[in-house]
Amino acid sequence: MRSYELKLAWAKHQAQILKRQVSAWHNEGGYGTVSEKHPDRPGHIIRLKVGEIPPSLPLIVGDALYAIRSALDHLAHDLAASFTDPLPPTASEQSEFPIYWDKPIPQNVGNRKLGSMDPKARAIIEGLQPHLRGDAYADDPLWQIYELARVDRHRFVHLTVTQLGGIGIGGNNLHIETLELIDIKQTAGDGTELGYAAVRPIDPTRPMHMNFTPDPQVVFKEGTLVGEPVATVLDKLTRYVETEVVPKLESFLKV
Repeated sequence: MRSYELKLAWAKHQAQILKRQVSAWHNEGGYGTVSEKHPDRPGHIIRLKVGEIPPSLPLIVGDALYAIRSALDHLAHDLAASFTDPLPPTASEQSEFPIYWDKPIPQNVGNRKLGSMDPKARAIIEGLQPHLRGDAYADDPLWQIYELARVDRHRFVHLTVTQLGGIGIGGNNLHIETLELIDIKQTAGDGTELGYAAVRPIDPTRPMHMNFTPDPQVVFKEGTLVGEPVATVLDKLTRYVETEVVPKLESFLKV
């Protein structure tokens, strides 16, 4: 595997770790429900229980973002080394995959960072730039990769919060007499009332069990993709590099 492929594989690995840790946090009671007897009715009030997100999650997100951004730079270096052989140390040091959202890549920057690769490959990279989308540059995956990785690298880790993705209802020997769910915001926090339930056992001689399973969704708390599911974004950005960037450039790589 080439180094940019290893970087993308590492980003996928981190995304899987993120999903597993969120699932473990959920299963261990970090995100669930509690019930309390209703003061005026025979059933129970169901409330959301949200604990603190494991501090490792933002760090995992940062590792994945760095790997995706780094994969682009490794790809640019491979393109330079494939076209200019041997690649001078200065050219190797300056090689990079620039990303510009507000203007075209300046000529001197392009010459320095892309000048050692095949001019056709350089033209493709210049044609992928987010600035070509005009005011819609923020929708461009390259700009999202650049901005998310930049913020994590230079300013702060990406804080994440949970959103309510849905609620599962289940149980054993359970007859639901009344179930009233409240239409709440996805950003509901700890203690938010989810609804009311009045239940009884189908067979009074056997134990009854009821469970509400809220589905947590870890999202970006702030920045350009605020409210977007983190795992979905990581998958989307990795897939974009693999399916939209690499195929346009891999023919310029030395076998």
